[in-house]
Amino acid sequence: MQSDDFKPGSLDTSLADVKAASDQVTSVQASLGARAARVDLETSRLKDVGTDREATRSGLEDTDITNTVIELQKTMTILSATQASFTKLSALSLFDYLR
Repeated sequence: MQSDDFKPGSLDTSLADVKAASDQVTSVQASLGARAARVDLETSRLKDVGTDREATRSGLEDTDITNTVIELQKTMTILSATQASFTKLSALSLFDYLR
């Protein structure tokens, strides 16, 4: 620009354009910061899920099959005894129950 081309309103217009550009940059930076925070949060959550999955997997792989089968057999025996008792008690009438 030459000094004789200067218009008083052009400086105000230029400053307004610079302010608008600065506001746009600030807005984009805020958006990127929010997205980065979400990515960090999701990354942390996925690490926690992975750790939990590995702990569960380790627990399943470390299970003593023999003891587990024995515990299952005990549970099944208790269930059968409970069902048999219920069947006998439900067949009784009130008079049979009082005798």
